[in-house]
Amino acid sequence: MALFIAFKSEHVSILKTVRSVMVSTADVRTYVYGATYDSWNRVRTMTYPDGEVVTYHYNAAGQIVSLLGNKQGRESVIVDRIGYDKDGHTVYTKLGNGTETTYTYDKQRERLQAMNLTADGRAVMENKYQYDAVDNILGIANAVDPTQAANGNSGKAKLGGAFNHTYAYDDLNRLIRANGKAKGAKYEMTMTFGRMSEPLTKVQKVDSTKTAQSYDFTYKYEDSNHPTAPTQIGHEHYTYDANGNPTLVEDDSLNTERRMYWDEENRLMVLSDNGKTSRYTYNAAGERIVKSHGDLEGVYVNGAPQGITFHETEDYTIYPAPIITVTKNRFTKHYFIGDKRVASKLGVGQFSNVYGISSNNVTAGQKDYAARMMQIEKQREEYYRKLGTPPGVPTMKGATADPDNTGYGYNTIIGELGDHSVPEGWVQRPKFNDKGDVPGPPIQWQKPEDPDNAQPGYGYVPADTTNIEEIFFYHSDHLGSTSYITDAKANITQFDAYLPYGELLVDEHSSSEEMPYKFNGKEFDQETGLYYYGARYMNPVTSLWYGVDPLAEKYPNVYPYCYTNSNPIISIDRNGKEGIVVSGQHGGTMQSREHFLINGLDRAKRALSHRHSKSEKVTWIVFNEDDTRYGYTAKELEKYKQQAQIDGINMIVVDDADDIVNYINNKKGGTSRKNDKISSFYYVGHATPGDLNVGYNGGWLFDGDEFDADQLSGDAFAKGAWINVTAACRTAVSGTFEDSIVEQFSKKLDSTSTVFGSDTRTFFGGGVRSDSQLLEKIKDIK
Repeated sequence: MALFIAFKSEHVSILKTVRSVMVSTADVRTYVYGATYDSWNRVRTMTYPDGEVVTYHYNAAGQIVSLLGNKQGRESVIVDRIGYDKDGHTVYTKLGNGTETTYTYDKQRERLQAMNLTADGRAVMENKYQYDAVDNILGIANAVDPTQAANGNSGKAKLGGAFNHTYAYDDLNRLIRANGKAKGAKYEMTMTFGRMSEPLTKVQKVDSTKTAQSYDFTYKYEDSNHPTAPTQIGHEHYTYDANGNPTLVEDDSLNTERRMYWDEENRLMVLSDNGKTSRYTYNAAGERIVKSHGDLEGVYVNGAPQGITFHETEDYTIYPAPIITVTKNRFTKHYFIGDKRVASKLGVGQFSNVYGISSNNVTAGQKDYAARMMQIEKQREEYYRKLGTPPGVPTMKGATADPDNTGYGYNTIIGELGDHSVPEGWVQRPKFNDKGDVPGPPIQWQKPEDPDNAQPGYGYVPADTTNIEEIFFYHSDHLGSTSYITDAKANITQFDAYLPYGELLVDEHSSSEEMPYKFNGKEFDQETGLYYYGARYMNPVTSLWYGVDPLAEKYPNVYPYCYTNSNPIISIDRNGKEGIVVSGQHGGTMQSREHFLINGLDRAKRALSHRHSKSEKVTWIVFNEDDTRYGYTAKELEKYKQQAQIDGINMIVVDDADDIVNYINNKKGGTSRKNDKISSFYYVGHATPGDLNVGYNGGWLFDGDEFDADQLSGDAFAKGAWINVTAACRTAVSGTFEDSIVEQFSKKLDSTSTVFGSDTRTFFGGGVRSDSQLLEKIKDIK
């Protein structure tokens, strides 16, 4: 019988992560967390750094239905129940505090029509959506005000209110007008654009609000070296580095300036607003792991490409993992369904995990951070001497060597000091000798520490009195933007309403515990006014990215600083990852000529559901030689390209298998795959054992163009990538001289990735066929 099987690159049921974070030269902290997986690579349990175990429960279709927590025997319900319809849409959610949300979709277009939120039996939000013919949202209306009871008297809630928005678009689906109101605050916004969707003007009028401002911007583009980068927006004048990153913003009306410093990977390392400095450190995957803010405190050196910035201030946030953030006074745990944050807990107790203190000597990889600290300090002192600047006052040692004073950017300092990331083969902590006879090795009394022995909960010290943790639940709109936050008793603690690009029209909270996750569910950095999106930062006032989109070269028709193709109401911008679908040519199988096209489009739509984030792009690559006998006509390709565009899928056509390999590996295009790794990959086409025959021309030996997974770079794929080559013949069968396609992929990917394949020939019957249908009718293998 035919097999529909999942192969994993390595069978792993338990995964533990040990992460060390270097906050400053004297502050290195280590966190340990872990997860267990079932045979389908689904997370079964997640153990947090403080020892809390969160259990995920699934239905028969593999969809999450509930989320439960347990810490030191105290159980908590995070997500009580999730319901789905036959198409997989979420139709009902009940969170741990009893709040319930229902979702209604239209049957023809599967568009969200209504979203209703109730808390403690009372209506809190009833969003209703209106669309045009191409699915642009024309209006969002919520008539419910939770502060008012049904009889018009004062309700139980103290926060919240009714709101409504209306939107208008041009022929390219760009948002050109918006107006609305929320809780008495009104706004109007108009924008105009150029040919590449670059903003030309933005006029915004806001009435009765303390959070957003009115302005009238004209965008100028006068830098011949960066013709697509705005040189002036209103009263702000912009200067850029060679890579197109802004380095200086001067406001000629307020007499203020903002300076920015970037590393070689185009990551923002330092942002200084008139002496108030924000610093950022990233891990090897480019994710922010530390941010801090404070007055200028001397030189802060970062290494490239995975370097460090010293955060010698008390105002800092550490991000050991997406599930936890740590500040000076507390830590906060976060709970997710996919990429959606559903709740956060304010942790109790504290971590005693600083390297070298209280016998804490475990670090990731057991790197000797003491030696590393001394080397960094030594090189910093050498840099001071070489620069020849005065030493400065004792409390601000090295301040005169800061780039603000010397004019030397951080990239110059990197060149002087070199890379401070922990290299392979770095000195390890001393190995303890085995016992021996006199006069054998010296006696050592301390028990050797091994990160393999450290378990989740390492360094955590419970509170003396209570372990009850304050929990907050998120209630988001269609974009994932936080509208309401409720506490454990379903009381509203936060209410936010937004302008189109994420500025806060209304921002209410009942306590000092304001959560920073707002527009699109992204973190809002109050110090800078920017949203952090993982690969870059977005300025909601100018409606632009700070820095060039890392996928810009793959979408040359899109303005490289553009957010969501200038349609922020229906789109969530990608965070730098990408899903890829490849369709081969039919090769003369005329009875099902468009089989690979119709199923390729279907797989591209499915790839939207396998993204690590709703913001990721999907690219559909179609192979087609200039020969309609084995390939496709221009009319056929244009038909599918139009359909793909409607669904937000980028379709490109190539006539050489090397172009497919180059696109996946990014050998063309000039930028690396560090910020746009592939999260999913489908193949729909002909195949022989060990090869994907995209250019099949009907020959017995499949002598057309082909490629295989051995030609692909494992570094191009994200952790936990989802690979499906079932829609091709015998992808799980080895060739005479090569491994099967499934095995080839398995050797390339990490242990959390999954590969689907088939050990038989698939049935090409025309029309959209699911993977199981392709395997129903088996052809004889000859």
